[in-house]
Amino acid sequence: MKIKPEQLSRTLSSNNLPLYWLSGDEPLLMQEAADLIRTQYRENGYSEREILNVDKSFDWGQFLQSTGNLSLFAEKKIIELRLSTAKMEDAGKKAIQHYLSELNPDYLILLSGPKLDVATLKTKWFTAIEKHGAFVQIWPIKTEELSTWLETKTSARRDSGRQRGGPFTRR
Repeated sequence: MKIKPEQLSRTLSSNNLPLYWLSGDEPLLMQEAADLIRTQYRENGYSEREILNVDKSFDWGQFLQSTGNLSLFAEKKIIELRLSTAKMEDAGKKAIQHYLSELNPDYLILLSGPKLDVATLKTKWFTAIEKHGAFVQIWPIKTEELSTWLETKTSARRDSGRQRGGPFTRR
């Protein structure tokens, strides 16, 4: 399913999806979205995290091995695939589709990478992937929305500092 970044928190609290795909060219917003997903899943017992940096020389067998290994003492795990390009090669498409055909509820796949083009979003393999998880396209903040965004961020930080007794606490 396609969701907007502002819907991510609600989606996380109401769904336990096996895959989240973050796409965009705004590093801070991408990081915040990934942090939100990781935090939610950590609270649900996903204590292990594996990061795979995917570039042209990446061996997709490594991903299949990571998702296929179950040990006697297996922990719930977040497997992050950090894509260096928006174009996924056939081996990657097949590896992800294979994983989704044999889902493991103890794994979360978190893909993040550059903005995907419209043609990719309409492909058969992408729509198949989208059925199993959430796709979050992160757009740049518009100039006219920047001051509102900054106010929201600073007030949220100030409020969290008060709750923790941090540097923003008024005495």
